[in-house]
Amino acid sequence: MILNGHVALVTAAAGAGIGRAVARRLAAEGAAVVVTDRHEGRSVSVAADIAAEFGVETLALPFDVTDTGRAAQVVDLVTERFGGIDILVNNAAINTMEHLLHEVPPETFDRLWAANYRTPHELVVLTLPYMVHRRWGVIVNITSTAPFVGAGYFESPYAIAKGALHQLSRAVAVEYSRYGVRSNAVAPGAIWNERDSLLGLMPQAYWDDVLAFIPQQRFGTPEEISGVVSFLCSEDAAYVQGNVIQVGGGINLGGPPQQARFEAKDL
Repeated sequence: MILNGHVALVTAAAGAGIGRAVARRLAAEGAAVVVTDRHEGRSVSVAADIAAEFGVETLALPFDVTDTGRAAQVVDLVTERFGGIDILVNNAAINTMEHLLHEVPPETFDRLWAANYRTPHELVVLTLPYMVHRRWGVIVNITSTAPFVGAGYFESPYAIAKGALHQLSRAVAVEYSRYGVRSNAVAPGAIWNERDSLLGLMPQAYWDDVLAFIPQQRFGTPEEISGVVSFLCSEDAAYVQGNVIQVGGGINLGGPPQQARFEAKDL
């Protein structure tokens, strides 16, 4: 149990996607897990299931990441229960694919900025003093491959915020490595177990087109992201610092649709 004695806070951990997979994986490694989600009942249910399955302590807290002010309350509640946070996984995110950049309503931009950068930033700032005091801490920011390709169509605010989160990950690595804090980001591609969220953004035909550009010719799973997060939290990653690890089946590599290229090949 490589994470025994550590406390992990995972945002948006009570859905069917990456956050829940990460919370389960860290619990399987022995960490006490704080499950946050905007749905309080769902948070309580998932936290109870994790505690029963893995025999670790859990805490469920409602947390809408568009409310930046809630971050301090959450950190205070976790500190009151466990003494502090050793592992912070900023997973929660929101996106909208409706407007060209010059058409984005200011309130939409502000909402996406709050959820995708400002609140994660606040959580990092609030947890760093405890990590510095203990001379050990891990921050993993779940970002996106979108900043690497100049954003997808109609998602510039999302990509801009995630790009800022990449830089935050690097800045923390530069300034806090000497205090035993490791900071990295994981940039997923299209994770299909979150299909309801994806289909809420764009129709099935759009994602069919996206699939054509993925060299591995499949979407990813939350468990494939959680495995990378688990590695970054472990001592096997003790010398991994300030990186953005892309986990997207090669979608970041660009090029023409893969299926069209290979249909003519007899392999």
